[in-house]
Amino acid sequence: MKSKFRPGAKARRGFLAVTLALTLAGNSLYAGTVAWTGVTDATNWSKPGNWATNSTPGSTDDVVIDPAAAATAVLDISGLSSIGSLNIGSGSSLTINTGSSLNVGPSLAPAVLLNSGTINVSTGGQLTLDVSGTGVNNSAGTISVAGGGTLALTGPGAYSAGTTNLGSAASGATLQITGEVTLGSGSLNLSDSSANIITGATGLLTNDYAATISGAGNLNPASLTNNGLLSASGTNNSLVVSTLTNWDSASSTLTGGSYHASNVLQLSSIGAGTIRTLSLASVGVSAGGLISGDGSTNALSALTNISNSSLTLVDQPVFTITPTPVIPATVGTLSITADDNPNGGFASLALLSSGLTVAGNLSNSTVGVLNNVALIDLEAGSILTVTGDFSQTSHRSVTANVHNSTLHVTGDTTNTGSDIIIGSPNPTGPAAAAQFDGKFNNKDFAPTVGSSLFVELGSTATTKAFQNDFYSLVDLSGGSQLTTDAFNNNGTVTLCGCSVNQLTVANGDFTNEDGIVNLDAGNTLTVTNGDYIQSSGTGHSFTDVEGTLKAANVVLNGGVLVGLGTIDGNLVNNAVDNPGDPGTQTITGNYTQGLSGLLILDFAGLNPATQYDNLSIGGNVSLAGGLQVDLFNGFVPTLGQTFEILSWTGTLAGDFTSWNLPTFDGLTFTEIVESNRILLQVAASTATPEPSTFVLSFLTLLPAMLLGAAVRRRALAQNANRGL
Repeated sequence: MKSKFRPGAKARRGFLAVTLALTLAGNSLYAGTVAWTGVTDATNWSKPGNWATNSTPGSTDDVVIDPAAAATAVLDISGLSSIGSLNIGSGSSLTINTGSSLNVGPSLAPAVLLNSGTINVSTGGQLTLDVSGTGVNNSAGTISVAGGGTLALTGPGAYSAGTTNLGSAASGATLQITGEVTLGSGSLNLSDSSANIITGATGLLTNDYAATISGAGNLNPASLTNNGLLSASGTNNSLVVSTLTNWDSASSTLTGGSYHASNVLQLSSIGAGTIRTLSLASVGVSAGGLISGDGSTNALSALTNISNSSLTLVDQPVFTITPTPVIPATVGTLSITADDNPNGGFASLALLSSGLTVAGNLSNSTVGVLNNVALIDLEAGSILTVTGDFSQTSHRSVTANVHNSTLHVTGDTTNTGSDIIIGSPNPTGPAAAAQFDGKFNNKDFAPTVGSSLFVELGSTATTKAFQNDFYSLVDLSGGSQLTTDAFNNNGTVTLCGCSVNQLTVANGDFTNEDGIVNLDAGNTLTVTNGDYIQSSGTGHSFTDVEGTLKAANVVLNGGVLVGLGTIDGNLVNNAVDNPGDPGTQTITGNYTQGLSGLLILDFAGLNPATQYDNLSIGGNVSLAGGLQVDLFNGFVPTLGQTFEILSWTGTLAGDFTSWNLPTFDGLTFTEIVESNRILLQVAASTATPEPSTFVLSFLTLLPAMLLGAAVRRRALAQNANRGL
């Protein structure tokens, strides 16, 4: 079974010697070259007539089995046959029958094996390779050892495994290790048999970066160092590793290598304990388990640190990690951390069709200044439950992806300089969901570096009180919903116009303290049991309503309100209201403008729907403060033309107390108040008293200052949150 968790291949410098030796293969290391011809009977190794020298090869000969000849040789003699080196061409094969043994490379002359064909070791047969010196290259060939057969490797040296198969489902084979042997590349495939064994009282086996050991059986040489992949890929039987040098019992740390358990992978050296830290390691569990030496304990059950490492769960419906608490903490934290190393750190937790409960806190972060990446990835209906707090900290290089899956955090969530994406990578795929039972803090990591919460493609998210910092972003798109209690915004909140999205504040106010809120057409922000309050902050608060803003009261105590959408409720203007596009701004309730309020209307023509700003009010009107009219797009009204700027269904109280009206061609505007509307009519300019120069200048410049600053900040904040 091919592993999904195969590590990246790395060339090993030690193989330069092997490559050089093979390049010089024409210069024999031994007495002579003996080529197979198969003239006599095409198969029998023991018949001299099958060899070009008319004699069977000896212990110092180079043996060549070439496909140009009848290239099928069978070693079928009782006892041991020794040769100096063996070169098998592509398409050729050698079979070592029962009771026969072939020793390639006697002790005084290290072996060279260049196999591009096939070597078969039958039941009771044995192939011995001396891998010291120039080593063994089987990279393009296959060695298959039948159940009951033996492959013996004698080091020190490297074995390029190519494809090496041990045993069958019915019976296991043996790999005998003597001395230090490095499995430099290729795959060592153990059959699905518990009888497979890798052994050697003095054997020190290293599974290098580009190599894989997979299947079932018992790995019990004197020591095993795993830098490549150990894969328990058998269907019915486990892969048991007795002595693993990657394991440090003192720190409960598994360092280096990749481990894939599609069946049970038992690390006996861990004893009955559990792994606390993964360091520079990759662990994948699919349908099996990573088991401690007692044969039953989940070796990851107390995992606390995933440091520059990855943990991937596939098809694990119920998996629980209870991270070990650090005294005096009452609960532990599972920390996913990527920190500086020469290649940039990477750490990840990935779930595919799996369910994981972290019985404690979960932290996902990067440390340092290099290109470090820390990732949580939920795919294909997975469920991640965190019974404590969830935190992410980074400089825009930490991401939690919830794709077609569910994230449930029972504590508080703090997202600092990072991204949380609730959605689907496939627009037609099922939606995702996130439930945050505690507070959600979308925090800035540093000046100009904020965090982002994206809810996309029909997905939903719920949380308690929400805090969105100055450079941080909340973005809803693709028909998604976010429901929260009180919401305090200093950053950017966007409901994209590509589809209908819904942001609901269920208990408390939505306070736009110093932030930007963009509601595109078709989108709705609803404050169910509170008000929408925009305060002055540093003077940059900004709300753009092209969709619907629904609240009992929308209160402007600072900043600017723009847009031609609907205010579903009462609007209290103590700041600046500038509908803007131009066109009609709809208010279903009352409109109240205080002394500090200013209404700015843009005129570019005579059509109230598309060419000049006006307010349609479904309740009462109470007026004070200023009115400003701006002409743009070269529009110059003519004498007698009228513009309905306010209409209402209730009553009118008060009037504007300051005016900033343009003059043009000796004309200006005069106010006409009727029972349910106010009009401005073009009339000859008079010397009507105007507000003081200071007040007029302030009222003239303030909207432009606020609106320009808000628009600029909206662009900067959105670009920063998207890494532009």
